[in-house]
Order: sequence, then structure tokens, then C-alpha cells
Amino acid sequence: FIFDFEYLYFFLSIYIYCYFSLLQSFFYFLSFSLKFMLLPSLYLFLSVYFTKILSISVFLFSRYALLSLPHIFLLTLVFRIPRP
Repeated sequence: FIFDFEYLYFFLSIYIYCYFSLLQSFFYFLSFSLKFMLLPSLYLFLSVYFTKILSISVFLFSRYALLSLPHIFLLTLVFRIPRP
């Protein structure tokens, strides 16, 4: 039995993307409710976007990507919280 690391990377990228989508919407909520200082919130936004782009690139280079694209679209719809 040979463990497939690409499979693990694939699921990790999905998990990271969903987690940071939630985190991003939470930051949006905080910045609009508490009126965050500009610089820390900007830094948080950029770091979140960077990790999301990283997880998407890991996901796209995986050979399981085409098999589960519908699931990814469903997940992004579920985690897409409306923003003001």
C-alpha cells in the first residue's frame, strides 16, 4: 500500500480554502461592525487572500481536481456569506 500524497494535498487545499473563506467573511464582519483600524485589517485581508490563492493553486495542480469540481462549486456557494 502506497500512500498518495497528492490525494492528501487535494483534500487539504479544499479544507484550507473553505476555512479561509469563513475567516475572510468573519474579517469582513469585524471590519464593518467594529470599524477596524485600516492597516491591520488590510494585512489580514491580504494574508487571507494569499492563502486562498495558494490553496487554489495546490488544488488545480492536483489530478483529482476535475473529478470534484462540482463539489468545490457547492462548497464555495455554501461558504459564500453575503457582504455589505
